[in-house]
Formats: sequence, structure tokens, C-alpha cells
Amino acid sequence: MDDLKTLVVFYSRTGTTKVAAERLAQLFGWDCDELIDRRNRAGAAGYARCLFDAVLQRTTELAPTRFDPSQYELVILATPIWSSAVSCAVRTYLSANASRMKSVAFLCTHGGSGAGAVLRQLERLAGKRPAATLVLRQHDVRNSALDRKLRAFAEAALRGAGPHAPTSSSQPRGTTMVHA
Repeated sequence: MDDLKTLVVFYSRTGTTKVAAERLAQLFGWDCDELIDRRNRAGAAGYARCLFDAVLQRTTELAPTRFDPSQYELVILATPIWSSAVSCAVRTYLSANASRMKSVAFLCTHGGSGAGAVLRQLERLAGKRPAATLVLRQHDVRNSALDRKLRAFAEAALRGAGPHAPTSSSQPRGTTMVHA
């Protein structure tokens, strides 16, 4: 299968999403852009602020990114799940860039629950159906099965975003959901 020009964009507060996103980009030689939140979200107070802002669906101020998503056929967005909500950084990025993305796929990491709600939020924010989705628990990111799951997700995303992918939103796209 031909590789589409792909960008991985992620936000990570604790490092879990960063490990998964950077490994995915490394496996396929894709560009990778880390979203840097200019608000301090470190420590217990930062964690509380994350939850509060996510539940209220707030945006934040981001440092400039390195890559233009309109130059890619596929943008993979990776976010932690915060109290069944998308991280503020990914929400902010999508509000500024969703219309510039040709195709998207979603990767979520979490320690509890809320994946279904976050995937629906991401689809709404992106304004398009994902080519594929992957949901990983924190412990999945740090075990030997990570590469296998990332490869399956990437293959589904490339198929779903490729030239023969369904274009009607009423047709299902190739979606891989992994809950480990």
C-alpha cells in the first residue's frame, strides 16, 4: 500500500500520549508535531485545571506548530482523555486547523474511561469522520504489544484515507478501535 503523506499531531501532559505518538511517527517515518500548551498544567493544580477546562470545553493558548496540516493527506491527532473530554490543546488545534485537513485519524490514551465520548467530540471538532481510531490504556503504551497496535492502526488509517476511501459520511470508513 502506498504511504500517504502523514502528520502526527499530539498533546501530552504526562508523557504517555507522547510515547505513543512519537513511536507511531518513528515506525513510519512520518512528521510529528507536539502541541505545547502555554498554560502551566504541571502538578496537582495543573491536573485539576486540565479536568476543569476539558469538561467546560475550553481552548488554550498554544505555541506555534512546525508543520502545516494542509500539506498532508492524513493528519493523525493524538490526545489524552481528560474526564471523558478532549484535551484543551487538541481542541484548540482543531478549532484553528480542522478545515485545512484532508483526512484525519484519532489516537487516544487514558487511564480510565470516556473513549467513546472523546472520539465523538474529535469527529465533531474535526468536521469529518476518522479514517481510523485507536484507544490505548496507559499500560498499553508501555508494553511490548504497542508496535503491533500502532501498525494495525496506521494500516487502517492509510486505507481509510487513501484514494479509494469512501467519501460519503453515510458510508463507514475503515475503523480500527483498540481497547486493551
